[in-house]
Amino acid sequence: GMPGRGGSVTVLGFWEPVGELQQALGPLQRRLFAFDGASVGAGDAKQLQLKLTSDALAVANERGERIVHPGVYRLVFEGPDATASHVMLNTTVAVEGSPRVVIAMPM
Repeated sequence: GMPGRGGSVTVLGFWEPVGELQQALGPLQRRLFAFDGASVGAGDAKQLQLKLTSDALAVANERGERIVHPGVYRLVFEGPDATASHVMLNTTVAVEGSPRVVIAMPM
């Protein structure tokens, strides 16, 4: 690519449900779970860390409880691009086990 002038870079991490999980959760948009930024000089390489905990996958149900559902999630990492957001990395993770309540509504 073209050599950059340097500046500040932000990378965003999103998750979205895949397959059966997507059908089970309904028309859910993808969610931002983390972002990290760094200032980089032209030609620099920087390492960014975006952490995903399973709690970040929780989705509220009709009672307002936040629940982590087992299934497959796609993780999409996007960085800045001159014209539009640029997908840098696209991977999937699988959550196993039973649905788990992260936050229960007070009785």
